[in-house]
Amino acid sequence: MTMDRLQSYLHEVHPRLNEDELLQEMEQHAFEHHVPIIDLESARFFYNSLSH
Repeated sequence: MTMDRLQSYLHEVHPRLNEDELLQEMEQHAFEHHVPIIDLESARFFYNSLSH
């Protein structure tokens, strides 16, 4: 997954959030759980796990 696609997805979900901060949180969460974000499903999973 390209960063452009991920940023586009995040903008659609939460256009008012700071995309860079959210991307950093998602990357950190993925790193801590040893799971790469490789597609939109992964991005959705990590986004949802961060928002709960």
